[in-house]
Amino acid sequence: MISIGERVGRLRLYYYRHPSGNFGDDLNLWLWPRLLGPTFFDDDPDELLVGIGTLLNHRVPVARRTLVFGAGHGYGTVPSIDDRWHFFCVRGPLTARALGLPPELAVTDPAILVADSARALAAPVPGRVGFMPHCDSAEAFEWAAVAHDAGLHYIDPRHPVDTVLRDIGRCEKLVSEAMHGAIVADALRVPWIAVRAYPHIADFKWQDWTEAMRVRYCPDALQPLWSLCLGLPWRDRAKQAVKRRLFASGLYRADWEPPLPKCSPPEEREAAVAALRRLSSQGGQLSDPRTHDARLASMHTALEALRQHGRAALAAG
Repeated sequence: MISIGERVGRLRLYYYRHPSGNFGDDLNLWLWPRLLGPTFFDDDPDELLVGIGTLLNHRVPVARRTLVFGAGHGYGTVPSIDDRWHFFCVRGPLTARALGLPPELAVTDPAILVADSARALAAPVPGRVGFMPHCDSAEAFEWAAVAHDAGLHYIDPRHPVDTVLRDIGRCEKLVSEAMHGAIVADALRVPWIAVRAYPHIADFKWQDWTEAMRVRYCPDALQPLWSLCLGLPWRDRAKQAVKRRLFASGLYRADWEPPLPKCSPPEEREAAVAALRRLSSQGGQLSDPRTHDARLASMHTALEALRQHGRAALAAG
């Protein structure tokens, strides 16, 4: 077991900070100190730890040493990898192939490690089915009211990590557009159903993780809903207003994407309610216990290697 508070090294943690908060990204600050100790990290730019997230692209900052633990590819172009990079593991086989890495490095997403720290939170309320949208979807429309009307428990991906973990653990099943909602549900052994409402959902990263866990990714379609009064910065709202005027007047190019609707009509909202209600009665899926346990064991092996690296760096320093 890891001794919390043990000083084993110094690294700068690299992860994405969503301006409104996002469960998958925010897991980094929740999980790593619990696994490695609160003194493992600082702002030293010499060594970078790339952890939870779809982070492996051209935006990774240059560092003397870049350590990759479970991150995935999926946005942007692949990073320029040289001998300053060290891979302990990556999210899945699609990332390994994209980066030209050995297939044995394709373990799974590090969020599976919440099984160690949060398994006790899995205390499902009988009959409770949760719905968790992607964080950007949560800003496009008031999905909490839609979930309520469908009889589902709404889980906001922008809420604090402890709150989201508790909410997932108290569900008998989770309908999730957020990939890390499904990953954590699978780690806590809560059956899950993948859905996809908006085009910003990246199939590549879902398939990367599901292939690693040997489960299928066939998301159910969910009606996208829009309300421009929610989520969009004022510049984007103004841009959409101009685009709607241009489309209405016929002054637009054929290759332009149409503007977002000003607000989804009631019949589309009712379609989303009906879809969630239908999904709540369907069976979810889980990775096979043997696959889950094998991936978790591989993660522990990789984690110990990371700790040994920290000890060696501390001794050398």
